[in-house]
Amino acid sequence: MRHLRTRRRYKVVLLFLLALCATLFIESRIEALIPDLREYAESRVEKALGGMVDL
Repeated sequence: MRHLRTRRRYKVVLLFLLALCATLFIESRIEALIPDLREYAESRVEKALGGMVDL
């Protein structure tokens, strides 16, 4: 096999790009989920306090 070093470098670059894309995807999904979590947390706090507090 020729150019083993080039193949390794290519695989490392591809793995790095895959990790970067996965990180960005997960981050965007978490950001999309935050408003729902906030509403859920507010409803739980209001329910726990007997509805006396409006957040």
